Amino acid sequence: MSYEVNIEYKDDLIRVYTNGASDYNDSFELYSEIVKSCKKYSCYRVLARSGLTAMSTVAAFEHIKIYEDLGITKNGFKFAWFVADPIVREKVEDIAAMLRNRNLLNGFVFSDYAEAQQWLLQG
Repeated sequence: MSYEVNIEYKDDLIRVYTNGASDYNDSFELYSEIVKSCKKYSCYRVLARSGLTAMSTVAAFEHIKIYEDLGITKNGFKFAWFVADPIVREKVEDIAAMLRNRNLLNGFVFSDYAEAQQWLLQG
């Protein structure tokens, strides 16, 4: 399966849709495009709907470097990931915890899309 991404600005949020299996290069490109969109629309609230099917543990740990290299911090961006698949959600939750522990992330992983959106739109 290929890796697919769609990013759009809608209803005061950067909305990201991903599907397929990703590696480091896919993730770096994804977050580079997210940062560009955030700057273009002056909107730093990101709602991601993940259809990821696989991610290696190494690729998960590489998110720390991606965030650092792209200047993504908990003070500038707010991320909410909706992940329906419980196995993939667990991997994404691990990534989010690593990023939060390094003060790189203001964000959480949700099993409910509406709840993720509501959290982003709060305060």
